[in-house]
Amino acid sequence: MNVTSSSLTMTDVAKIFGIQRKTLIEWLQQHRWIFKRRDSNIWSAYQSHVQSKELVVVPREVISATGTVRLVPQVRITAVGLYALQQHIIAT
Repeated sequence: MNVTSSSLTMTDVAKIFGIQRKTLIEWLQQHRWIFKRRDSNIWSAYQSHVQSKELVVVPREVISATGTVRLVPQVRITAVGLYALQQHIIAT
């Protein structure tokens, strides 16, 4: 099964829960699911959530204004992660 098609973006998950993407990202960051490195503006996943299969990190193609293609990591939420988030977010 393709990891990308079996996982959801943070935007999709926010829509499912009926909250703003910003609110979901703040929750994920505060509860140590995701973080940004000092030298980067790209979200990364904490290894514990990757190992527990709640999050996956997949390569995503980004095309610059000059047409250069590069791969950047994208954090996605799995079905396991969606269930875990539902237990936390709906409970609050």
